Amino acid sequence: MLYCHLKASIKDAISFVSKSTCPTKFKDYCEFITGIDDCLHEHELEKKKDRKPKDTRVDSPEPEPIPPSTSTTTPSLPTDSTLPLGTPMEIDAMKSKHHS
Repeated sequence: MLYCHLKASIKDAISFVSKSTCPTKFKDYCEFITGIDDCLHEHELEKKKDRKPKDTRVDSPEPEPIPPSTSTTTPSLPTDSTLPLGTPMEIDAMKSKHHS
């Protein structure tokens, strides 16, 4: 009953242990499973640690945050190089030809 609720990774690990060495008492089996889970968790942490890029900076200070802009200027108006604001183009995407 307990086995069916285990994570797949724990079931995989248990499959490598011979049945003659697996615990037969419930409490011992729970401790056995917990030990396997702990080992798998440690292994996952090691893999994550190895995947992180190593910080090559030595005692580098954190960069200063960029302060928010305090400018009160308004956005520029359209110039000769930009198109004037006008009516948006109307596109009728609802019409389609149905061939019978």
